[in-house]
Amino acid sequence: MINSEILTMDYCTQGLYEILGNEGYSKFQERQKKTPQEPFVQGMLHRAGRAGFYYWLRQPDVLQKAQDPGFRFSPVKKKIYTGLQWICDCFTNGNEIPLSLDQTAEGWIISVQRNRAEKVKCPWLDFHYLAGFCQEFASWAGLGKFYRVRIHEDPEDPQILAKIIIQKDPIDS
Repeated sequence: MINSEILTMDYCTQGLYEILGNEGYSKFQERQKKTPQEPFVQGMLHRAGRAGFYYWLRQPDVLQKAQDPGFRFSPVKKKIYTGLQWICDCFTNGNEIPLSLDQTAEGWIISVQRNRAEKVKCPWLDFHYLAGFCQEFASWAGLGKFYRVRIHEDPEDPQILAKIIIQKDPIDS
């Protein structure tokens, strides 16, 4: 049995290594601790999430689901919704990061619930990493189209820490 916590940690680590290299990775970790709200740090985490998606996709259980004809031949928006649910399940079950998925006419909304998420301090909990990860998935499942993603860190619901919103209509349609 594969430990999904280690795999998820590997997604973040591998994504950062891919974009920053060994030396840059160490320097980035220091910078992230000192200035987590800096746009450079947030942008690098977003990019690491996009890169980390492909490491997640290589996992045998995910690859098996992705190759299933029921998934592969689904309409694009259904495929994206199904895949975002897999991502939420992976992060929730493997890492105790409580994510839930909802959809509206305009987009898919991933909510990070406050109660347990605040106790889990890890780099892949960063909303910018999660947003990049989900954005890359949507592009992969959406036939290479680019989907706008935004983070809402101050939702009205006191039980929600943040919301990641992925627009249903691609930018380049």
